[in-house]
Amino acid sequence: MGKFKAVTGKIDHRMERKGKDAYDGVITATHIFTCNEPPRIKEIADDAFWRRWEYLDFPNSFALDPTWTARTFTPTFLSGYLNLVVQAMIKIIKKGGLLVDSPPEVVKDKWVRAAEPLADFMADETIQDQGFYICQDVFYQRFVAWCKKKERGVETKTRVTRLLGTMGHHSTQKRPHGKQEWVYTGMRWMDESRARCGVPPDRPETPLTSNSP
Repeated sequence: MGKFKAVTGKIDHRMERKGKDAYDGVITATHIFTCNEPPRIKEIADDAFWRRWEYLDFPNSFALDPTWTARTFTPTFLSGYLNLVVQAMIKIIKKGGLLVDSPPEVVKDKWVRAAEPLADFMADETIQDQGFYICQDVFYQRFVAWCKKKERGVETKTRVTRLLGTMGHHSTQKRPHGKQEWVYTGMRWMDESRARCGVPPDRPETPLTSNSP
């Protein structure tokens, strides 16, 4: 994290080629990284880190076309593209800043959801709601099914429990169906209303989410 902030926080850097003497220089290039899934970041509360990024999605895929490069990068195309770059630079200079500058919380949300299947699942399927809880076995079964449908990597139940704990959804024991079960606290399913979630545990229609003791 510290090295990344140093590289992106200034233009004066100490550079060293392998087998050569180090020297001081200026780097003004924009850093661009591509990946199928971004790496997991431990220090997710660090706004100074997220403020340095723009997270771009490229959801489309295309069949391989060996003629695409030759057909696309014609002199006419390159000239038109250069004009667009010049126009954008003029706008940036007039504005005094980037044309797109996403808030750190927006970048963090996109990144974490892409890097962490559990976070993506939580955003899609659950609502944070104190006083409610979900049975651990049911939660994990639904998470595994979601991962397979979305073609995401499946985490172990142990890691899911640990990650949920860092999010404030702690493990405890409750009696939602008349017997003692381990549950995750502070959440309910998005497709269940608060009224349905609150059905007392002695009724046969008790849902898989509950706010009962």
